Amino acid sequence: MKAGTSTTATTELAALRENRTILHWLILVSATLLVFFWVVGLIVWLNQSTTTFSFAIASAITLIGVTMYGLAGWLLQSQHIALSRRWLFLAMITGAAMVIILFGGADGARTVVLLVPIISAGLLGSGRDTLIVIISGILVYAALLLGEQLGGLRPLLDDNVVIDAGFLLTTISAIGTLAWLSSRDLNRALAESHLRATELLRKTEQLMEKNIQQVELGSELAAAAAELQANSQQQAGGASEQASAVSEVSTTIEELGSTARQIAQAAEHVSEAAQQTLEQLSSGQDAVDESIQAMERIRQRVQDISTRVLGLGERSQQIGEIIDLIDDISDETHLLALNAAIEAAGAGEYGRRF
Repeated sequence: MKAGTSTTATTELAALRENRTILHWLILVSATLLVFFWVVGLIVWLNQSTTTFSFAIASAITLIGVTMYGLAGWLLQSQHIALSRRWLFLAMITGAAMVIILFGGADGARTVVLLVPIISAGLLGSGRDTLIVIISGILVYAALLLGEQLGGLRPLLDDNVVIDAGFLLTTISAIGTLAWLSSRDLNRALAESHLRATELLRKTEQLMEKNIQQVELGSELAAAAAELQANSQQQAGGASEQASAVSEVSTTIEELGSTARQIAQAAEHVSEAAQQTLEQLSSGQDAVDESIQAMERIRQRVQDISTRVLGLGERSQQIGEIIDLIDDISDETHLLALNAAIEAAGAGEYGRRF
């Protein structure tokens, strides 16, 4: 399907380019022909073979026709082919009217002018196009009658048949060209409609595929959400068990709190030192080294304190032994004094000095 669509699009593009090329040449040739007839009329007027009024009217019509040709060319350049073709037709009618005014109104020419709107109306279509063509024919016919009433220029050539035949041939060629262009435009419009329908169908299929993918993705997301919910429930149950265990541990810790109070205080100091160490880690390796050295000094101090405490314990033990010895000596001294008093009492006067 894609290959057929591409071939059709290429064919229609080539036809469109060919159509535009023909319209370009038709506008150029028709405008040149109109200017040529005006130059011929100028020569005739200079030879005083026609009135100034008739030449002035022909010149005004020529200016209008050239303007129409220019507008048709601009519309064609702007991709408005249908409007360009209509203005080209009006410019041709205007040129025919100028030729009739300059070269007189023969019965054959009048007949051709009357046939132009009738044939063209059938070729161009209906509705607004038909109305435009009929109005153009009426205007040309009125211009023909005006040329006859003004007593237009006698034919430059003795044989009017040559002029009528040339005008008839030009008109028929223009009508045939417009008919061919109209049929090509109709075919192009049908081809464009087919291309648009094909493109719309392709986009619809793509949209359906995307919708199916989104539905599948939604199903996968729903399954993942259900699995996530189950995992969340399991984690919630585990969290409840952990909370119970934590409660039991807290109870145990509270029971042991009274005996571990001193240890907690020491741990608090260590924690503060560790916290300071962690804060110093963020400042760089030097701070880490300093923290390690500080901890080493703390360890050494603790070790020294422990050694001193042990020494004090040993000295306290020695002091206790000395005190026990002093107590023993005191007891013995007390016994000796008691014995001496007894002996002194027994000795009488001789024992008083004791």
